[in-house]
Amino acid sequence: MHKNILHKHLGESFKNLPPLLQQAHSGDIHLHGSVVVKRGNLLANLIANIIKMPPANSNCNLDVYGSHNEDVMKWQRHFENHVMESTFRLQGDYLTESLGPINLLLKLSIINNKLIYNVEQSSIFGITIPKPFQPKLTAFEMEYNGLYRFHVSINLPIIGLLIGYNGDLHIT
Repeated sequence: MHKNILHKHLGESFKNLPPLLQQAHSGDIHLHGSVVVKRGNLLANLIANIIKMPPANSNCNLDVYGSHNEDVMKWQRHFENHVMESTFRLQGDYLTESLGPINLLLKLSIINNKLIYNVEQSSIFGITIPKPFQPKLTAFEMEYNGLYRFHVSINLPIIGLLIGYNGDLHIT
């Protein structure tokens, strides 16, 4: 099997991912389905708009186009008419995610057949955010009844929910 950056980051534990998740993180992929997008209060909504997060939508069509290579992984998410793109690269023992002005230093793990994303450090516009002020990310992927199930929730200190989105997607 060709070792892309996610495989390199997870090492031999990549083989412990459910087959559907291995497929979702190999080569060029397309995921599609319906998801729920939630946003927080007025201030959170303003921040989400500034950093170009998708709008709230209780029944949003989502198409995800992924490309997984040896040195880079790209995911382009189409929340109906809103596009959000992430670029992932290896940085030592970590995976970095660049999402517009935001950079996350991630450590991924597999727990109970779920791929869990843990943020070790974050920055915005190149400025490292001190730990007490860092956003709290809850993110996982799993296989559920033959579908790719995911959940992402970002909470800010004091403000609360910035954005959350989750759903079940088909791999084509």
